[in-house]
Parts: sequence; structure tokens; C-alpha cells
Amino acid sequence: MFEPRSPLGQLSEKAAQELGLTSSTLVAASMIDAHAGAMGTLGVTAEAVGPDRMALIAGTSACHITVAQQAAFVPGVWGPYYGAVLPDLWANEAGQSMAGAAIDTVLQRHSAFEDAKAMATEQGKNVYDFLDDFLSGLSANEPPSFLSVDRHIIPDFNGNRAPLADPRRLGVTWGQTAVSDIEDLARDYLACIQSLAYGTRHILDQLAENGVRPDAIVVSGGLGRNCLYCQTHADVTGLPVLLPDQEEPVLLGTAMLAAVGSGKFESLRSAMDAMSGPAKVLRSDTRTRAFHDRKYRVFRAMHDDFETYRKIMSD
Repeated sequence: MFEPRSPLGQLSEKAAQELGLTSSTLVAASMIDAHAGAMGTLGVTAEAVGPDRMALIAGTSACHITVAQQAAFVPGVWGPYYGAVLPDLWANEAGQSMAGAAIDTVLQRHSAFEDAKAMATEQGKNVYDFLDDFLSGLSANEPPSFLSVDRHIIPDFNGNRAPLADPRRLGVTWGQTAVSDIEDLARDYLACIQSLAYGTRHILDQLAENGVRPDAIVVSGGLGRNCLYCQTHADVTGLPVLLPDQEEPVLLGTAMLAAVGSGKFESLRSAMDAMSGPAKVLRSDTRTRAFHDRKYRVFRAMHDDFETYRKIMSD
């Protein structure tokens, strides 16, 4: 068994020709894409932010990865895996079966979605930036978060990966009215993004109960470019959210493996120190904390209610 970063030899002539490289190119053992993304982001530098971080690789789905010196057996969370991300450390991996895909599911089911896309195109924006700006326009005198006060979503359209580990879970929406305009679409969009952040908070609560307490979240992947998603995670969890100054953190993590395998660096730690780069820090908006605490209580109650209703029907 080869550990990630271990040199495996050189490219074959055929592979070198297809890749436009030479056959003297060394090949290092790689790792799971999300683990490479964690390695490519956990070492970012950020002022006044501690080293105990959770990597959130968020795209179509989401992975929440932590590493620690002590093994933690967390119900509903995969692991602990020794050395899976970094040597001599234990990794835990939680996640959401749908993240960006959950947002798209909510949007595409709404009758105003095509109109929103058309308006976004006219303004030279994608539909997500358009809805962000639309929400800001609706809430000139208060945080846009409050616009979802009566809209609650459970985004488990494809089951709950963590921390409930229940593939039979389903999506739930509460608070819909007869109105189906773009403003209603924007409220659905906001409530869905908040629900994904509440899911992350649920994972963090489960980790904390078992001794794993990150002091920051490093976000990468496609949703790392969604400002509302990232800021909402900071507001909901109360943790600083770090946005790496990188185009492709997963590829960067893979490059770190190659750099160590080729002898450029002696260890993954030294490669991370040299290659990770800086990160922008998002802090939580304290004005929204009490609001999100209440909505999180609703989120957890809806999960409990789902199980109650399922039991009624199964009986």
C-alpha cells in the first residue's frame, strides 16, 4: 500500500505522449478529490484565525473534513481515517448529499425561475448573483437574512449523509403561499442557502459532542464563489469563514502531493506552508445571530417532525 505522496515511478511512454510530458516525469500516489481539496486549503494563512479548521469542499454536494491528532468516533460521520489527508493525523468526513444541487432543485421547481434567468442574462449576471442583488434590494435597512423569517427548508432531497446518515430522508418546505413571483423565488433561494448552513451547524454540533471543535471553516469548490452561501455560513455557525486565494484547491492539493513525491519538499506540511497562500476572512454578522438561532431550532424540529410523520405512516 502506498501512502499519498509516495513516488510510484515514471510515466510510461504512451502516457507521456498523451499528456504532452516526458517519460522522466515522476508520478506520486494521489488521494480522494475532496481530501486533496482539504489539504489544498487547510494550510491557508489568515490573520487572527487559529489552526484548527474544517475544510468545506462545496459544489454539487458538500464534504466537511477535519483532521486531529486524536481519533474521534462521531455517530453519523465517516471515519476516523488515519493518515487519509495528512500523515499521523486522523480525518473525519461529514457531508451533504446535495448542496449546489439542492439550490438548483429549489430554483428549477419554481415557476418564476425562467423569468429570473432571463432578467439575469439581460443584466449580464448569472442567476445566483442576480438573486443576491435582488434580495439586497428588498432589505435596504436590515440584513437580507430576515427575509426568510417565515420560509423554512430541509434540503434532504437525496437523503441526509451527515449527521443523520439516513438515505430515506426527503426534502421539506414550510411557509409557501399562493404567490409565485421572483420575490418568492428569491425567498426560497435564501431559505435553501440558510438550510445548508444549518446543516453544517448540525454537523459541527455533532462533532463538538465528540470532542472535535474547529475554530474556522475553509470553503472551496463552486459554492466558495457564492458570496451569500459563504457569509451565511459565517453568520449561522459564528465561525470565521476563510476563502482561499486559489482557483482550484483540489488541483493545488494534488500538486502538493506531486511536489513531495518529486522531492521538491520533504513533507506535506512543508509543501502546504509554501503553496497554500492567503485567504480572505469573513466574520459573522452579530445582528443576525439570534435570528439564525431561532431558525436553527426550527430546522432541528423539522427533522424531528419528519421522523414522527414517517413513523405515523409506516404504522
